[in-house]
Amino acid sequence: MINKFVKGAFNTETSKHLWLAAIFSVLLISTAQARTIESVIPGDSLVYLKLQNLKECREAIESSENWKEAAGIISAAPQWQPMNQFMQMLPMFTGTDIQGLIETFLGGQIAVTVSPGAEGLMVGIVIENRGTLQQAEQILFQLIGTLSSMVGNPVQPEEGDYQGITYHTAQLNTLQLTYGSINETLLLVGITPGSFEKMIDTYKAEEKAITESTAYRAAVDKFGKSEVFAFVNVEIGSPYLKAILPSVVGAQLDAFQTLTYSWELLQPGGTQQLSGTLKNDTQGTLISLFQEPSKMQAIQGLSGDEEFFLTTSPSSSQILYQTILGSENDTTLSNEKLISFLIPDQTDLLETVTGELVISADLSFVTILDQGELNFAIQSTNGEIGGFKAEFPEMDLGVIFNPASPAKWQALFNGLLEKLSIESPQQFDYKGKTFNTISIPGTLYYGNVNKLFVLAFSKEKYQSIVDNLLDENLTPFLKKKLERLPANPACLFQLNVEKFLPLVETEGIPWWRPEIVDFTQKIGVMFASFAVGGDTASLELTLSREEKPINAVARLAPIIFFLATLNQQ
Repeated sequence: MINKFVKGAFNTETSKHLWLAAIFSVLLISTAQARTIESVIPGDSLVYLKLQNLKECREAIESSENWKEAAGIISAAPQWQPMNQFMQMLPMFTGTDIQGLIETFLGGQIAVTVSPGAEGLMVGIVIENRGTLQQAEQILFQLIGTLSSMVGNPVQPEEGDYQGITYHTAQLNTLQLTYGSINETLLLVGITPGSFEKMIDTYKAEEKAITESTAYRAAVDKFGKSEVFAFVNVEIGSPYLKAILPSVVGAQLDAFQTLTYSWELLQPGGTQQLSGTLKNDTQGTLISLFQEPSKMQAIQGLSGDEEFFLTTSPSSSQILYQTILGSENDTTLSNEKLISFLIPDQTDLLETVTGELVISADLSFVTILDQGELNFAIQSTNGEIGGFKAEFPEMDLGVIFNPASPAKWQALFNGLLEKLSIESPQQFDYKGKTFNTISIPGTLYYGNVNKLFVLAFSKEKYQSIVDNLLDENLTPFLKKKLERLPANPACLFQLNVEKFLPLVETEGIPWWRPEIVDFTQKIGVMFASFAVGGDTASLELTLSREEKPINAVARLAPIIFFLATLNQQ
C-alpha cells in the first residue's frame, strides 16, 4: 500500500529533520503541571500522563548535534525507507506533514487520562496549544475520512452539543472518537465512549478534578515541573493493573497508594525517577524488606569515578543471598560437595554474609572473565574433595564489606583462606596501618579499616580504597545523589557506558556497527539508586552527569530504532 501511493523521496536534510521530531514524539510518553489541563482531568483517573515544555524541548532537539548525528545514522539504514515512505504519505492522511503534526499537537502541552467507567476504562487526550486547535480539528476530520474510506466504509464526523460545548464524533470500527474545543487553547479528544463527556463534566465542576486529590498535589508539588510526568493512583487502578501485569509484579502493588514518574529532560545531569507512596502497613510485601534504617558506611571507600560499582545495604544483601541460597535450580553433586568442603556445616551462611556490601572495579574485569583468566579447579579422590584451587591475575577489583556479624564473618573468611591459600599470610604497612596479603595463587590484599573489611585483587586498588576510607569525604556527585534520596539507599549502581560498550559481544548483531558503538558510548557514566523508607520508595536513574537527558537520549535513538525494526532486516 505504501509503495502504491508514494513516489519520490524527501531530500536527505528534510528527512533527517523530520525524523528528529518523529523520534522525539515517540520517546516522550508522559506528564506535569498546567492548570487548564488539570481542570478537565477526572479526580478518579487511575493514570494521568502529561508532557510539558514541549516548545523548549523541540528547540533543544533542533539545535542538538547529538540528534543530528542520530538522524544521520538512522536515515542511512535500509530499515528507514518504509518509515520515510510513510511520512511522505502523511499529507494524504492528515492534510499536513510530520512537522505540521508536531507543531499542532505537540506545540504546548499534551496529556492523557485513563479513568474507570460503567462500560470499561475511559481514555481521553487533552491538547493545549493556543492558536492551533482549529487546525487540529481539521486534521482529525481528514484523518477520520481517509481511514474510514480505506476500509470501505466512509464516515463523516457528526456534530453534537454537550453542556454548551460543540463536538464531533465518529465510529471507526470499535473505536469511538469524540473531539471538541472548550476554549481557544484546549482540545479534548475522547477515545472511548463517555470519556469526552466525563472530561466536560469535570471542567464544569460536576465531577471532582484531579487537583482535589491530596496525593496528586503532593506528587505534582515535588515532581510537577519535570518535562515528563506521570501519576498512577494504585488504589483505584490496582484491579486493572493486575489484569495486565505479571502476577509476581501485580502482587507487589498492594504495598503502594500511588506511583509517580518524572524525567527532567532539560537540566544537565537531569534524572528520571519512579517514586511510590507506600501504605501504612506494607508487611509481607517485597518492598518492605528493602527499608534500611542505617546509613551506608562502606560507600566512603568509593571515589565516585569508578567504571563500575554496586552497593547493597544489609537489608537488600540479605534478600539477594536468600534468593541465591534458596534457589531451586539443580545443583551438581560436585558443587554441593564443594560448598560442604569450603563452609563448615555449623555455619549460618545467611547470617554470616549479610551486611553492607560494595563492589568496585574497572571494566578490564569483563575482558578477564571473557578470556578465561579466572581458573578454578577441584582436587578430588574417589569422589571426595581434597582441595580447591583458584587462580586469577592482578586486577582492579575491590570489595568493601560491613558485616552484620563481624566475628562470624572473620571466622568464615579465615577458614576459606586456610583451604584456598598456598602459603601463610604476610603483613604490610600502609599509612600507619597493618594489612595482609596472601597468595591463592593470585594475590589477595585484605584487612580492616574503620571496622570495615576490605579486600582487593591488586595493591593499587586496595590502597585506593583505604585512601578513600581514611579521607571520609564523599565526592560531590555521590553526596548530591544521596541528598536527593528520600531514605537511606538500599542499592547504588554506576556504570561507565563509554568504557563498557566496546566490550559488548557484537557477533550476530549486524546493525551494531562501530559508528553506533562510538556514538552511543559517549553517554558517559550511568548512575542508579534505589531507596525505601517511611512512606516512600524511590528508583532514580541518571544517564549522564554532564549532558541534558534530552541529548543523552539521542545517543540511544539508533539502538531503539534498530531494535524496533529487527524484522525488517
